[in-house]
Amino acid sequence: MRRPQQGFTLLELLIAMSLFSLIAVACWTLFDGVVRAERANTRVHTQLGELQRAMRIIEQDAVHAVAVALPGGERQAVRVDGSSISWVRGNRRNVRDLARGTQSIVRYRLDGDVLWRDEAPLERANEIVSLPVLQAVSKVSWQVYVDGWQPAMAAVARREAVALPRGLQVQLSLPRYPDVRRVLLLPGSAP
Repeated sequence: MRRPQQGFTLLELLIAMSLFSLIAVACWTLFDGVVRAERANTRVHTQLGELQRAMRIIEQDAVHAVAVALPGGERQAVRVDGSSISWVRGNRRNVRDLARGTQSIVRYRLDGDVLWRDEAPLERANEIVSLPVLQAVSKVSWQVYVDGWQPAMAAVARREAVALPRGLQVQLSLPRYPDVRRVLLLPGSAP
């Protein structure tokens, strides 16, 4: 007489281990895909946040632009030179709402693949403070709106008042975002 079976046979154990291995590999593949997607999403979110921050900085400088001629001979309120642009930023406000006494020259320039912001007091233009604004920029272009979009602003005659253009357009190219364009109204341009 045969005794009743007390455990699993070798074949049953091999089948169970094979099924467990297949399920483990499928779960690992799924988990790895989720982790990779999350990392990619985090990179995109970070890059988009950096781009938004850069646009906010440019917008804040543009909102505080004043119609003052830039130093350097030509009477221009905004100077566009290839991939760089300059203008005078007016008095800033602080948290106690007290006016700060200086105007400063603000310049944005592309150096390599970094967009830089240079700032110097108007009366001491050689005391430049440079800060990187955005990394991995392949191209930047600027246009001003004076009776239509123009790549540069013409100098005004000595007897005419220096005026700001009505608008400013910045176009950036980044690896993930090849054509980002932002149009900003400058002070005094609203009807």
